[in-house]
Amino acid sequence: MKNDIGTFKVAVCAIILDKDNNTLITQRSFKREHHPGEWEVMTGRLDQGEGFIEALHREVKEELDIEVEPIAPINTFHFYRGEEKVEHVGVTYIGRWKGGNVKVDGFEEIAFKWVKLEEALIIVKDESIKRDFKLTLEYLNK
Repeated sequence: MKNDIGTFKVAVCAIILDKDNNTLITQRSFKREHHPGEWEVMTGRLDQGEGFIEALHREVKEELDIEVEPIAPINTFHFYRGEEKVEHVGVTYIGRWKGGNVKVDGFEEIAFKWVKLEEALIIVKDESIKRDFKLTLEYLNK
């Protein structure tokens, strides 16, 4: 896929916290082409005509079957994904888990766990997500 000027995907990312400020991380399927088997946080692309908050609610429900209340945007990001280098831009939100039992689909995500943010910094390898964890810690310590 050739990236034409002005053509890119728009994404939303959520650092989901429980009442004790543990964060939800999920493990990507080993069959995924982008970062197989790595631990991550909820991410997804916006649909045409959709806003960030609307996409966050939809993606969290689709991917994890839970409800989340967005708290605040904490970061923006830009990257090129995969061999085709598809350009993506997006916003990361802190969100509070409101209810539901986490379920992974076994196709995109194969496992999940709630961990302290400090532990997530060790488990997750992606530097962009680590930056989001650090910004979340700063936000919570204000």
